[in-house]
Amino acid sequence: MKPIYPLLCSLAILFCCNFHAVAQDHAALFSYNAVYEFTKEQKNIDLQLINGPYFENRYINAKGHPFLYSNKPVSGEVIFQGLHYNELQLMYDCYEQNLIVYSNVNSSIIPTIIPKEHVHSFALLERYFEKLSFNNDEARYYQVLVSTENLRCLYYHHKTRSESSHKVDYLSYEFSDTKRKAYLFYQGQLQPFRNNRSFVKILPENNQKQLLGYLKTHQLKVRKASDEEMKFLIQFSESLLQQNPLP
Repeated sequence: MKPIYPLLCSLAILFCCNFHAVAQDHAALFSYNAVYEFTKEQKNIDLQLINGPYFENRYINAKGHPFLYSNKPVSGEVIFQGLHYNELQLMYDCYEQNLIVYSNVNSSIIPTIIPKEHVHSFALLERYFEKLSFNNDEARYYQVLVSTENLRCLYYHHKTRSESSHKVDYLSYEFSDTKRKAYLFYQGQLQPFRNNRSFVKILPENNQKQLLGYLKTHQLKVRKASDEEMKFLIQFSESLLQQNPLP
């Protein structure tokens, strides 16, 4: 990955010169912060947000792609270093767990990887994601489907890569469709579920009969349920926890 920092430094120096020419009657030297703010004001960019590695798509000729939802930038927003950035053009590489922002820098569209260590959360196509870590594992991005007082339903989206023979002259790859691992965060524990039975077993025994009745009435299978159906199920589960708390 090629660092974009040298390009940004050149851009900052150029703007510093222009700024100095406009304000040449001022004797004070301009600090880095002044250059930074002037650059951000002129180009509507944030140097920290786009100062990650340059993104090179190594899988242009692959069958499929490593991205969630689309292999083209989509509208989104990010909370980065405590600041909220909206109206961004983003792509989420769920194979390598990278969030990519496309920025207009000096009339050129530059894709960069947003430094993961400073990302709190982001949104794509009205779906909300958080960077979370459990049991001291490496942090990764989870879709937060719904949060209630006692429950959080989380999805981890990922893809797999395999070698492919669709390009006979050189090594080529194929990406799977997006796979989803579903979790319920309850009583401080992240617990996976794959079907109705494993979902119901996570919750207290005194609620399980009513949960099974809900699933049967709505002919709902959590493995294939839509986001909206799962939200209603979690809200129903929360209502049971409120009505029938643990002894």
